[in-house]
Amino acid sequence: MATYEYKKLNSKDFISQLYKDGLKKARYLNDEDVEQIICEMGIFKFKGYFRAFKFNISNYSIEDVLFLYLFDRYLSKELLGLCLTFEAKLKSVLVEQSYEQTENPFFYLIKSNYLSEKFKIKNEILENWKVRRYPNNESYTHYHSYYIHTYKFEENKERYLKNIDLLISTQDTNFPPFHYLTESATFGIIKAFINNLTINNNDMVNLVAKKFGFYQIKRFKSYIERVNEIRNRCAHNSRIFNRTYRSVTAFGKYKFFRGKNISEHGIIDVYLTLYHLLNRVDNFSDFNDFYTQTIDRLFDSFLIDYETNIISNNLINRYSKDEFNRLKEFIEKGMGIKKAERASRGSA
Repeated sequence: MATYEYKKLNSKDFISQLYKDGLKKARYLNDEDVEQIICEMGIFKFKGYFRAFKFNISNYSIEDVLFLYLFDRYLSKELLGLCLTFEAKLKSVLVEQSYEQTENPFFYLIKSNYLSEKFKIKNEILENWKVRRYPNNESYTHYHSYYIHTYKFEENKERYLKNIDLLISTQDTNFPPFHYLTESATFGIIKAFINNLTINNNDMVNLVAKKFGFYQIKRFKSYIERVNEIRNRCAHNSRIFNRTYRSVTAFGKYKFFRGKNISEHGIIDVYLTLYHLLNRVDNFSDFNDFYTQTIDRLFDSFLIDYETNIISNNLINRYSKDEFNRLKEFIEKGMGIKKAERASRGSA
């Protein structure tokens, strides 16, 4: 294999090379505006959007590449919001189902409540509950501080965990009840708890899955992994509109919406996954209705979004209707909406 050949890049030289390669120059922004936006987003990230046009680069301008980036950024915020809504629901279901099986709010520290004896609670969440000395003048800011200053774990341990084999050493850590712990936990930690907890021979993954309408655990886990995938990409500001995603098996109305014209690995299908998990698919009569109320609405709001127009020096509003729709159709294709489905929407 070849070694990596380092090439020193700066925005100005990089843009000049793009024009030499056939990309059209800006029509609405000056060179300084274009350079500033690319500098803010980063050359490496810009390349990912530029390559979306690689098969017919001469038909597009550098502003069209920025258009893709700006929409993708807007789409990412929308999807991350759906992910966080699902995450909050998932935490709530996990806590409720756990407490239905036990009256011990510290059950998660008991070794026998896990499917594997090798399970470990990650340090990233334990650090939140370490006992430390705080300044006397510290004001109450969040529930961590409140709990640590109000309750002592040694007293809780005596009441709830006496003579019980524990999963972890409790020294110097003021462990909270499970519902406190979940509120401060990452999605990955919540996923680990769901997959590994078992209380009174009731596997938590079974109980949680049923609350979301799943009776096949493998299928439920694949949905969770898909959410984890898109959540991470959105949180890290990765390109999302034209990438592929892990598959899930659709069922019910979700399967009907997917039909034959939706790519099962496109972001539009991920959108449907999130709506399915949040019990929102039934709000729509068919895929066309879903598209109008979600993706069409998203493009409309993107067009007038204050932050987007500030960042881009009002670039999006300078596009003509035909120019805007041309890029919209290009993005739809990248999202996994096939031509036949777009045609059926247009004729509806």
